[in-house]
Amino acid sequence: MHELHRITLQNEMDLILVHKRSMKLAELAGLTLPAQTTFATAISEMARWALDNNKRAACCSRWI
Repeated sequence: MHELHRITLQNEMDLILVHKRSMKLAELAGLTLPAQTTFATAISEMARWALDNNKRAACCSRWI
């Protein structure tokens, strides 16, 4: 596996970065705009949950 990017989640601003990077990854994967938005929203909601429920959290994308 190759790591594409990692974002350490420390505050709400990191969630915006997660959403933007997820949108870019979805675009590069060739998803339609509605699918890109759905994908990025799901990833950012999981990141929000991780940030709210853990002392240390990170969002990591990997190429499998």
